[in-house]
Amino acid sequence: MSLIFSRKTLTVVLALGSAYAWYTNIAKMVAFYDVYGTFARFQNTTLPNPLITPCFYGGIAFLIALWLSLRNSKYLHLLLMASTLFAWGNWSWGIVQYSILKSSDTIFCSGTSASNPFLTPCFIGASFFTSALIISHKGKRLAKATSSNHT
Repeated sequence: MSLIFSRKTLTVVLALGSAYAWYTNIAKMVAFYDVYGTFARFQNTTLPNPLITPCFYGGIAFLIALWLSLRNSKYLHLLLMASTLFAWGNWSWGIVQYSILKSSDTIFCSGTSASNPFLTPCFIGASFFTSALIISHKGKRLAKATSSNHT
């Protein structure tokens, strides 16, 4: 795998992750706004405010990671590590609730219930972050190998 292929693949994975995250977030925002007419309501709601769900912050992380990948930033790998941990941590918390409560309607990170934890936005987002982290790691190793071959 060439270094250029690795960078382009990483950017594509982050673009797809961003698109999925914001498709999910915007759908939740529209639903919330349709019911409450504002995003300033944080208590006494039947729908969670999408601005305070982990899915929203994951979407922001995807956009920042995409921007960093386009700039070839040295901080991208660190952000991907943190984002991957954040995403799997949130999904794991949902799994704990799903397992302990034995509820088919466990609330996951996007603020909606799900009967299958493997079909939640948390799982899909965590999978995108993990894929990007693996590609980033392989790219770092390839860049290191390439630079050591030139010396």
